[in-house]
Amino acid sequence: MSKVLSVRLVGSDASDAKLGTRFFIAYAIGAPTVAECDTFATAVATAWNSNLAAFTDEGFTLTTVDVADLSSDTSSVGVATVSHAGTRSGTALPLSTCFSLQYLTTLRRRGGHWHGQWRFGVQGDLANVQTWESTFVSGVEGNFLDFMEAVEAAGWSGSGALSHVGVQYYGPPNRTVTGSTGRVRTVSTLLETPVPYPVIGYNAFTRLGSQRRRLGKSGT
Repeated sequence: MSKVLSVRLVGSDASDAKLGTRFFIAYAIGAPTVAECDTFATAVATAWNSNLAAFTDEGFTLTTVDVADLSSDTSSVGVATVSHAGTRSGTALPLSTCFSLQYLTTLRRRGGHWHGQWRFGVQGDLANVQTWESTFVSGVEGNFLDFMEAVEAAGWSGSGALSHVGVQYYGPPNRTVTGSTGRVRTVSTLLETPVPYPVIGYNAFTRLGSQRRRLGKSGT
């Protein structure tokens, strides 16, 4: 893939469950070294602490930011090990509850949209059992823009401009497959070279998001 970084933020909550989210950043000119990936990862963690910790419950701590250059199988990777705690007081929500942010691009594609599931909000930020309170949503949207601006300003020497992108791994030609039950579905083809698309805006969903797998397997 040409000139794209995978950025993954990972943290843990009071029960020591690991939670994370990922996004992609394109660079315009020169690839980063390992040391520059480390520095960039630290800058992402700092931007999270400055702009997003205020929307994250006090039981969550950001612990790791991983950065990987996807331009080749042997490109640089980096990591920042940190301890940035959320500062939002209130009753924490279940592990499965997420704040969903859609990353808007000009591409119209089958299968949904690019988005991130973030560990934001406490019980007091709910308007009801299904939706977030509107002032909270507006606050997240504004601070997330500030977060991304800080990330995009954290380039290394020779990087050129950085920009948030979505990465398309699948596309035409589509084909149909028949499952064991006889159900026919349409699937896309894995692209030989994934394609990045610039993110042109953000849309915060007012409805609560869910990542049920974060709850783990139930006991017997």
